[in-house]
Amino acid sequence: MFSEKLTPKELYSLVEKEFHDHNKLWGEMSKAYANSSLKLFDDTIKFVYRALATIGLVLGFGFAGIQGVQNIQRFFAGELIMFSSMMFGFYKIKTIYTKNTEAVESMSRKIRLVNEKKAIALGEMMKELRTEGKISQTINIQKYEEANKEILDLFRIGKRPRREKDESGFITVMIILFMIGFILLLMSFIPLA
Repeated sequence: MFSEKLTPKELYSLVEKEFHDHNKLWGEMSKAYANSSLKLFDDTIKFVYRALATIGLVLGFGFAGIQGVQNIQRFFAGELIMFSSMMFGFYKIKTIYTKNTEAVESMSRKIRLVNEKKAIALGEMMKELRTEGKISQTINIQKYEEANKEILDLFRIGKRPRREKDESGFITVMIILFMIGFILLLMSFIPLA
């Protein structure tokens, strides 16, 4: 078995390199997580924005043609249902935004804490190497190994990915409400028999 003993200077260089590599990886990891979370949320917002703009446009056209309305109750029922669909969409986007923002902040905090643990352990190991020329306190090595394990657990490395809850069901409700309102709106222009 190969076992070469490193000089204190070589060991210090090795730990220092690990420290710098770790900090670089930490930054890249945080940036990648934030970017992917923001992109997913941004895509959802864009889709719902387009849907809400369409509903708003139809609502406006309904009022533009009010002089041709034959059944005012259907007209207002249709407009009210489409308006409800729009308000429901705004509400759901707000709740999803709040929930996703909290989730991103929570995960970012977890990433920061676990990486800080590792950085502190590496810093302590480097301090020992500078002062004593060796790592005598195994507690720092244990803290370093525990931080590595926490990083693996945090990102579920070696485990099946956790599937997040699909929150897009509200879009179906919006579409159904929109269609009911639109049909009522169209029916309001049909002459009464």
